[in-house]
Amino acid sequence: MVTGSDLLTGFRLLPPFRQTVLLGCVFFLIFDLYAYLVLGLSPAEALKAALASAALFMAVYYFTALIVLRISAGSGKTGGPRKGLRGK
Repeated sequence: MVTGSDLLTGFRLLPPFRQTVLLGCVFFLIFDLYAYLVLGLSPAEALKAALASAALFMAVYYFTALIVLRISAGSGKTGGPRKGLRGK
């Protein structure tokens, strides 16, 4: 049986591009159904709106993930006192 923590662990092991594509597809499906069923748009209008929204979501998610990974990778290198701040 697969638990939620197993899914999250597997998701975190994916590279950022695959995470972006996976979440973009989920976002597209949910927003397309929302636009069609709740907002009452025609199928063509709902598809256009969902594609535009998913593309924007994917771009923002991808660049945010890259920034977070770059910051978290660099944070391990700066540990400890700096040269001029050591006690004498």
